[in-house]
Amino acid sequence: MAGRTGLDTDSYRLWRKATLSGAPLSGTDRVVVYGYAYPVFDAAGRERKEDEKYHGLEGYVSEWLWYLTLKETPLDVGESVEFLSSPGPTSTDSGGDGIVIHRLGGSTTSLIFRLWEMKKFTSGKSDDVGPTIRKAVQQLNDNGVIYLSAFSWADKHLAADTQLFVSTLPRQWAKAEPTSNAGVSVAANSAPFRAFHTAHNHLPTHTHPGALQGRIVAIDDFESFANDVREYVWTAL
Repeated sequence: MAGRTGLDTDSYRLWRKATLSGAPLSGTDRVVVYGYAYPVFDAAGRERKEDEKYHGLEGYVSEWLWYLTLKETPLDVGESVEFLSSPGPTSTDSGGDGIVIHRLGGSTTSLIFRLWEMKKFTSGKSDDVGPTIRKAVQQLNDNGVIYLSAFSWADKHLAADTQLFVSTLPRQWAKAEPTSNAGVSVAANSAPFRAFHTAHNHLPTHTHPGALQGRIVAIDDFESFANDVREYVWTAL
């Protein structure tokens, strides 16, 4: 909710206080906080018909799991995070799901980036996460330039050399430069025995070391976990 309310820190404090006390908001306070919560946690959290394929709530939670676990991932010596995109207001926007830019230290300083695609895997019909991974990698392979072109940087405060680097992201990807990399993160009910072992076959343009990275975030009964998150958000409303 801190991410959703952004600069409106008063609304976040109102939500947090109401949630911890168990006393729902009312009046104007409720109207405003409701506006921040509704786009994902009500609309996407409603009961769905069996034939509906809209899984916005789980997708949104999976993006936050990617973001939070990536922030906690140890970096190599001399490496720093120059930019890490936070999840957007919904999980159904077109374009790439996430991007991270790393600055590499040492005798020379350089920048690299990784474009991420996030998925959730909660199928009870199969334990094979492979098709989900393949779909994600193929999306990056087919649409990488489009995804990178769609990222908005107008409101980002970046160092001068990072601005120049960002201005060439689509071209770096199109040329499969060693500075351009891909990543797939899957939120699942359990950790598969193996995953990503053939994923590189679906990104044939990027063959340099480290070009493709995979991440599994396993949580028992992920769908229930996502609903628990929604209920917690809704406590104040």
